[in-house]
Amino acid sequence: MVLLPFLIHTDSPEKVCVQLTHLNESVTLSATLEYQGENRSLIDDVVSEKDVFTCIPFSLPKSNSTSPVTFITVTVKGATLQFRSRKSVLVKNSESLVFVQTDKPIYKPGQTVLFRIVSLDKDFRPLNEVDPKRNRLYQWTKAELKRGLIQLSFSLTSEPMQGTYAVVAQQASGKTVRHPFSVEEYVLPKFEVTVKMPKVITILDEKLTVTVCGLYTFGKPVPGLVSFRVCRKFERAATTCYGEEARAVCDEFSGQTDNYGCISETVKTKLFQLKRSGYENKLHVEAKIKEEETGVELTGTSFSEITTTISKVTFEHSDSHYKPGIPFFGQVKLVDGSGAPIANEVVRISLQGSQTTNYTTDEEGRARFALNTSTLYFDSVGIRVSPAGRGGDEVIHRAGRGVSLNKSFLKIEPKTETLTCGSSTEVRVHYIFTPEAIGEQKKIVIYYLVMAKGIIKQAGTHILDLDQESANGVFLLQLPVQTDIAPVAQVLVYTTVPSREVIADTTKFNVEKCFKNKVDLNFSASEGLPSSDVHLLFRASPNSLCAVRAVDKSVLLMKSEADLSPSSVSAYSEGNADLDVTIPDTITEWKANAFCTSAETGFGLSPTVSLRAFQPFFVELTLPYSVVRGESFMLKATVFNYLAACIRVSVTLAQSTHFLATPVEKEEESHCLCENGRKTVAWLVTPKSLGQVEFSVSTEALQNQQPCGNAIVETPEKGRKDTVIRQLLVEVCGLWEGRTELSHRLDCLGLVSPSGEPVKEKFSLLLPSNVVQDSGRAYFSVQGDIMGTAMQNLHQLLQMPFGCGEQNMVLFAPNIYVLDYLNKTEQLSEEVKSKAIGYLVSGYQRQLNYKHPDGSYSTFGPRYGQLGNTWLTAFVLKSFAQARPHIFIDEKHIQDALVWLSYKQKENGCFRSSGTLLNNAMKGGVDNEISLTAYITIALMEIPLPVTHSVVRNALFCLETAADEKENHVYTKALMAYAFALAGKEEKRKALLGSLEKEAVKKGEYEFATQEYSAPCATGRMRQNK
Repeated sequence: MVLLPFLIHTDSPEKVCVQLTHLNESVTLSATLEYQGENRSLIDDVVSEKDVFTCIPFSLPKSNSTSPVTFITVTVKGATLQFRSRKSVLVKNSESLVFVQTDKPIYKPGQTVLFRIVSLDKDFRPLNEVDPKRNRLYQWTKAELKRGLIQLSFSLTSEPMQGTYAVVAQQASGKTVRHPFSVEEYVLPKFEVTVKMPKVITILDEKLTVTVCGLYTFGKPVPGLVSFRVCRKFERAATTCYGEEARAVCDEFSGQTDNYGCISETVKTKLFQLKRSGYENKLHVEAKIKEEETGVELTGTSFSEITTTISKVTFEHSDSHYKPGIPFFGQVKLVDGSGAPIANEVVRISLQGSQTTNYTTDEEGRARFALNTSTLYFDSVGIRVSPAGRGGDEVIHRAGRGVSLNKSFLKIEPKTETLTCGSSTEVRVHYIFTPEAIGEQKKIVIYYLVMAKGIIKQAGTHILDLDQESANGVFLLQLPVQTDIAPVAQVLVYTTVPSREVIADTTKFNVEKCFKNKVDLNFSASEGLPSSDVHLLFRASPNSLCAVRAVDKSVLLMKSEADLSPSSVSAYSEGNADLDVTIPDTITEWKANAFCTSAETGFGLSPTVSLRAFQPFFVELTLPYSVVRGESFMLKATVFNYLAACIRVSVTLAQSTHFLATPVEKEEESHCLCENGRKTVAWLVTPKSLGQVEFSVSTEALQNQQPCGNAIVETPEKGRKDTVIRQLLVEVCGLWEGRTELSHRLDCLGLVSPSGEPVKEKFSLLLPSNVVQDSGRAYFSVQGDIMGTAMQNLHQLLQMPFGCGEQNMVLFAPNIYVLDYLNKTEQLSEEVKSKAIGYLVSGYQRQLNYKHPDGSYSTFGPRYGQLGNTWLTAFVLKSFAQARPHIFIDEKHIQDALVWLSYKQKENGCFRSSGTLLNNAMKGGVDNEISLTAYITIALMEIPLPVTHSVVRNALFCLETAADEKENHVYTKALMAYAFALAGKEEKRKALLGSLEKEAVKKGEYEFATQEYSAPCATGRMRQNK
């Protein structure tokens, strides 16, 4: 007999087991696997023993074949014995397990996203392979994983599209792994609101208890006003058919939190008519806690299911077949309507309506049973279970009869508990053999195998001594519970009898989820002062590569996650590490965990541990996410005292030139705070500066003899003063407006005339009457060559893109041209390159905000019902294509825009206009079909598309037809001349340049073209004089 998993994974340690019995001569045993066009020998040996059972390890390399089917051939040859068997098996290339971990689940605009990618094999050992490939905003190709791990990062733009993003890792097979994270403008919550209530209530329950609690992230109770509503909603939305009755039935409660930050209320269920249909079978609770003094309000929710079930019994771990003569094993669980287990309750279990036995449930509501099957002969039997002492429906489990030609059986007694790693478990195997099956044998060999993850992990034999008169009973197997058989171990026992019948049984045992690499993480203390030092201790297998992460609990309150749950990565040779870390200057609780990889012991994951950053006397600020300069807001500073004594404190806001601050109430020199007391001081603040404005508030425990009422004031020896510094984003009001005055002169010396006399040029610097204070800017530039501005005013061309879809692209494109020019003239410094690429990445991210699902782009994107604009889409297409040598641009965005533009092409090759463009300067002030076609044609050829491409070819036909028209605008002619130059049509180019020469304006020694136009834009207006 040959035992081999039906599915074999490549690059994985596999086993094939071979059993030979009742041999009377020496034989040659061989097993070969037909793989990738050749025969791979698994075993080729001479066997002299009468009985043989052996397992041979082997491994297959990755297959390039498209067919997963291969064949194994076993041959046994002796003097008189000839045996050959050929069976098919499936071979599948192993895929690594890939996990992605970010340093937190939610980010603010402008923050840096840190993430890790971990790649492991099926046995959780690290793999070194090329991994991440496609990412929407960034892409890393051929990223090499060091011992199965790589850590990367990227920065979000200051104005990204808010919502859900994803890190996407693509494996060599094409399979992708996604890890989502959110980008939002948020203020971290200072406390959490929890609602405790039964998960399930029955229609007979007359009341339920609802408890609402508020706890700060540092573990102290929140004082404040609680209000909550208990509602039962109508199943359908309110319509003309369902009027008043469609409203939710609600009951409201309110009150002050107690010393534990909680409030409990008993809710009577009569109001909600739990038996009435038409309403949801849920009671919803929405609770709000409004913090004292600051007025900060947060919400928590929960619900209870409404059930008609008073009690329910279910079968667990019950066999699908019974084997006559061997007990039938099973387990039932009894729960009440809320799903809670019912302990010490009698359940009545009957087999085929005859033998009835009572069993008592344990603390988990479970009852295990074993039923006598020696007198059963039915093809199918029913096992009935019902609660004996309370209402509840009877349930039936049906089991078919096991079949054996010799009426002999093996049965592994099931285990309902989860096996513990590192232990040894005793497996009880029941057996019954008839004389017809065993004949004259006094002993019989029982073979067993343990499989996990589709691989044979353990194998062995057990010699069973038989009594001819009673060949039935129980024998024991001792199986080691190791990490390699987690999380589910499948055990097979079998034997072969002289009649050649195989008698077998199999079952599955649950094993606790454990790793061979035991990782343990601990802080040297469970609590520490902010900015103090603490030791981070962890233990793992020697030479492990470990990664640790710590997250502020406030972040997890904003958005929880369910992944591997990055700050540093280090290798440790001794298996122990002691890291000195500084606790961040924040009063909160930190959640930390770590994982390690090792070539020998594989992957390991630590439990999450906590560190509370706390001091008994501190101050906290209540700030919004952002404010507008010139507008006033309330800055609140709350001082907490968790000392076991009364203190007198002063609260001071540091003065600054960046804002004006006025106390809301009369300023006092000191405030009295006793144990668990708090005091909030508020200022009316008006920011005067833009950007990140810093606020510094200090509180100090004074050495003051003035008592607090009847209590004596004490001064703490340590931590008498606490200062908190926070930054607040101050934004400008109004709309940005830019005006440019340009003077182009044809002499090479700029403002110096050929006679050597200086030339004067006047510019108007008058600002509009409604200009926002301090927002006016003026820049002058005098250059002697066409790229002089780019060389000396790089900060003007290299700008961070911002604004609407048009403004963003106007600022995006110059970064490309400057990079190209400086690179080709060998003047590109690393500083300029880094800045320009950063701006390009930011502009690329931002422009995707304005992309429509059809591939086009518009000024404000799809959110406002705009149609995609042909001018802007062509500009984006051209710019993205030109940016590809410098940054990652997803080819999909280029192809989407190209397909959309091709749909806008008419039969005559011209392009029809679509959508609106606010900044008319992007069109050169000309808005007609020919200039649009010329503009798009230029964009297509700069991707580049060949002239033979159907879209380009048809567009050039449109331009050739229009080239002879005399009424074309100067700008249109210039566009067409450039398009023909790119297409290599010299005659058309020369003709158009000649026409432009005739229309040129000549003033003295200067010659230039002119065209007056105005181009209003709601978010950026420009006027140009050429």
